[in-house]
Amino acid sequence: MIYLLGDITCREGTYMLLIELKKTCRVSFGRFMGGKAITMDAGLYLYTGSAMGGTKAGSPLWRRLLRHATRSSGRRAHAVRKHMLIMLNRTGMNTQHISAPSKKKLRWHIDYLLDKPCVRLSGAIVICSPARLESLLAQKILSLDCVIPVAQGLGASDMKKETHLVRLEHPDRCLQRLNSLLLTIAEIREHNYPFPINAFTNVERSKI
Repeated sequence: MIYLLGDITCREGTYMLLIELKKTCRVSFGRFMGGKAITMDAGLYLYTGSAMGGTKAGSPLWRRLLRHATRSSGRRAHAVRKHMLIMLNRTGMNTQHISAPSKKKLRWHIDYLLDKPCVRLSGAIVICSPARLESLLAQKILSLDCVIPVAQGLGASDMKKETHLVRLEHPDRCLQRLNSLLLTIAEIREHNYPFPINAFTNVERSKI
């Protein structure tokens, strides 16, 4: 499932990917930890990222989301990519310059996880807003008592000392907490970019 928050015509924003590991697997995240593989248990994980700097000709936000839903070497994309393309068309945005990539080179930490056959990108929570919320969200998520960081510094190669990939110990409870967290952040006046939020806690992952 994909949840859009904020101004859906905004070309930039922050997002959280819901990632499901069907079974325990070992993942090497590029050069992270010297390429040492990390054992990840089956379950639901959450990754926080952003794509800023939109132009009239394209959308870094949607390009990034479509890239995440694409696997390397022409292998089958995550099923959610089809839903992303449908939702993109529904926003009324000019999609001429936005399309799913035909090729993908592994670059960021999260690329290595999403490329695994045992991994399923099951959905995304997308905040369409020019407010820079990635670091704030990642820090707030880590403060929740129902999440466990996979490894210190993982998922934030361009933001040192931050951790953007966590495991949800109790998914339903975590999503409820996350919903409340987003409501709180949306009300912070200093961002100057309030975004409306509807409840998104009824996640039906089996539909994707």
